Amino acid sequence: MAMALTFAQVFLGALTVGIGLSRGVEADLAFHSEDLTGEANYAASRLAAGHAHATNAIADDNVLAVAAMAPRLAIEADNITMDMNAAIACPQPLTPGMQEICAAYTANKPRALAKLGWVRTQQTSMWQELETLSAAMDKVAGAHARDDIGATLHSLDPSAHVRFDDPTQLRETWTGRSAFTGCSLASKDALSSPMTGHAFPILMPNLLAGLPQALVAGLPSAMCPPLPSGAPPKPVKLPEIPSVMEKAKKRCEDKQDKQRRDDCMDKALEDESAAFLKSIGLPPIATFAMIGGSTRAPGALNPNISDDFRIAATVMRPADARSADIAESARTLMSFGNVETPTELRRDVVRTSSAKWYFPSGAGPFVATPPDQRAFVAAWKHTLTAGR
Repeated sequence: MAMALTFAQVFLGALTVGIGLSRGVEADLAFHSEDLTGEANYAASRLAAGHAHATNAIADDNVLAVAAMAPRLAIEADNITMDMNAAIACPQPLTPGMQEICAAYTANKPRALAKLGWVRTQQTSMWQELETLSAAMDKVAGAHARDDIGATLHSLDPSAHVRFDDPTQLRETWTGRSAFTGCSLASKDALSSPMTGHAFPILMPNLLAGLPQALVAGLPSAMCPPLPSGAPPKPVKLPEIPSVMEKAKKRCEDKQDKQRRDDCMDKALEDESAAFLKSIGLPPIATFAMIGGSTRAPGALNPNISDDFRIAATVMRPADARSADIAESARTLMSFGNVETPTELRRDVVRTSSAKWYFPSGAGPFVATPPDQRAFVAAWKHTLTAGR
């Protein structure tokens, strides 16, 4: 009987020790799993933050590109207006005031051309440099973040390995699709400034009031790359020119219905504007050389759901060797040697986290910004991580 109790006590003692060891190992493995999850979350959020910072910088580059384009639009419009003033005034030397305008044009056109040449060169050079910078910025930010993540994780956990699913390593996620939008925004900047029509205020009187503003509004269609959709540029409309507006109104004065009248005015303004431009020697849509370079925008139509702005970080490492030894010993003890040594604990434990950046879906301060203008306003400065 005493011998039987001894065997029972031994069995119960072994079982108790085994259960205790097993529970301790389970806790150790749980901590191990949490460690890897935390490291994966860190890696994903750190890399996404690097890309988000680059995105903000690209948006800043776009704003600089717009700022450089607005003076060119105004000076282009003023030069065209000067040419048209001279075309009207110089053939009328006997008309009061016309000889003065023609003489002022002859004396000052070289200065105007020099200014135009300078602003064209500066704007083209800046756009080219900004395009090159923006194209490389996101890739450089990603490479720097990956190196930083690898060094940090190695210092904390030398046995852990990290890998990334980063679309910027495989393809171009930013393209030059927004140059036309950049030109259009520059046009709005120029129209709202006192520059338009006054780039050469001391040179000569302006016979064609309203023409510089009309040209600034229409020049993006002539100077900038076409819209991504391939839509043709819209004809220039000149409602600021009194004669054009009066002729358009006269054509549509018999239209009583507001919608029909608005449609008529829209078409009449196009026709009368084209006729006016032709009368002063300009085609309905002027043609210019390309502006050089391009602004940058997301290549995806909807960045919110595109994998272009989503990365994954995977961290892996096997369980601690001591924990694996204890777990295997506990299983052997509890089974009296009948359980084969498991191999699962010797394999890598893997945890993956994902992160995204750029614009949030349906929330945030920039959600009301038109999609084609978001690359000029600001990028999403927040990163979202989620384990999986």
